[in-house]
Amino acid sequence: MILERSSPRARRILGRVILAAAMAGGSYAAWAARVVPTETVYDVALKLNIDGAIATPRLLTRAGEQASIVIGEGAQKWQGAFLLKPADNGAVLVATSWARGDRQIGKPSLLVALGTPASIKLGGDNDATMEMQLTVNEVRSPR
Repeated sequence: MILERSSPRARRILGRVILAAAMAGGSYAAWAARVVPTETVYDVALKLNIDGAIATPRLLTRAGEQASIVIGEGAQKWQGAFLLKPADNGAVLVATSWARGDRQIGKPSLLVALGTPASIKLGGDNDATMEMQLTVNEVRSPR
């Protein structure tokens, strides 16, 4: 019979096919078993008291990405920028920057525990004030 004896060339080809199939299978197994990275997303609930007017905006922002809010118009406009970064023990560093109109008012930073309210108070020119209470919660989402 012809099938009882194979040529050295046929064995080499068969060996290469088996090796390629094993490598492809191993690569697929490594890809399927990989850990899917997650990114940290924060939900920031705000309560702002600006010159007696209450606003309750909400921010949804990724760790390390700047988010901002604007309240009011013209010279009475308050602008807030937020940058959140994870810290030790489940805390979050919240770096903020506030301006009223075209004037920088302050750059307070807070270290807050997740789910725990924190607050700051800023005074602007002409006796304008802003009080802010914020609560930060973590939302994880796959990339």
